[in-house]
Amino acid sequence: MQPSDWIRLSILADSVKSPVVPALRRLGCADDFIAALPDTQAEALGGLTGHGRRVLSAVMATDCTPHVGTVTELGASLLTCESDDYPKGLLDLDFPPACLFVLGDASCLVRRCVSIVGSRASSPYGLDMSSRIAEGLAARGVCVVSGLAVGVDSAAHEGALRIGGLTAAVLGCGIDVPYPRRNRELRGRIVESGGAVVTEMPPGAEPSRDAFPRRNRLVAALSLLTVVVGASDSSGALITADWAAELGREVAGVPGSVRDPFNRGAHKLIREGAHVVDSAESAFALIGLTGDESPQRDLDLASLAPHERQVWSLLSHRPTHIDWLGDEAGLSASALATALTVLMARGLVEARPGGCYVRAV
Repeated sequence: MQPSDWIRLSILADSVKSPVVPALRRLGCADDFIAALPDTQAEALGGLTGHGRRVLSAVMATDCTPHVGTVTELGASLLTCESDDYPKGLLDLDFPPACLFVLGDASCLVRRCVSIVGSRASSPYGLDMSSRIAEGLAARGVCVVSGLAVGVDSAAHEGALRIGGLTAAVLGCGIDVPYPRRNRELRGRIVESGGAVVTEMPPGAEPSRDAFPRRNRLVAALSLLTVVVGASDSSGALITADWAAELGREVAGVPGSVRDPFNRGAHKLIREGAHVVDSAESAFALIGLTGDESPQRDLDLASLAPHERQVWSLLSHRPTHIDWLGDEAGLSASALATALTVLMARGLVEARPGGCYVRAV
């Protein structure tokens, strides 16, 4: 499908109050949705009527050529929901993005990811803890995810970069919008280091009050664990934690002085049952690592055979049973066993008790 069509679907997802990705699957795939008649499209989107149909018609008639030009000029790429490299965690959302706009290497998003979030106006303690935890996680191949905001987010990205690790920044604006301006140089270093800057919002989309909660849901969905550091009791970081809990992810808070208002948000989470994280080592245990794993390995997914890549695409960092894998992949028992053996030999997959498998990076 043409990039302009994916951008059109991205705009549609931003414009209608109905999940677009399930609609694509109801009709078969994105190509089938684009080729369908308006009535069929509206029905696939949950039976749009009135205003919804008018929005659908307007979006599908939108000229996305300028957006394609912007993406090309920036050297950005589109990561679509039909790609093997699309982060599977996003599919747990009721409204997963039809596509992501990416600057940098999107493969960091399919590794083990931990998000570190907190206040923009955090205390020196919060900034230091964010940086230290991110550094320790990145040193062992974990991709540190945050929102590129000033404060705790920036400290988390900086901590990962300091030791040459991977970090991903999720934006609440278009990929071409330099927000926040003071982090323009940080954004460039994230991309140059092998990490990624990503957004679901089309080019030109400005940051807004509604955009940041949407951004926060992506941060949570990408991550096995969300760590809240240096957050006040009104911090937007608590929205990310709420999303993580709703998606069944692990949530943790970094404790600090009870006299410091910038610790109240994390303390609130801990009182409500969140884990306590005070170091990278305590975070490792929450995502099934011991801290002794080798630093990040090169995924090199392009070198996998078709069956191996197919099995890899079906796996996530949560245990998947071999019977389900066989059914979804449509492979014989011997072909599936061979693919899993190769993936494990390359250090990409690990076996777990009960006939289950997980991604190992």
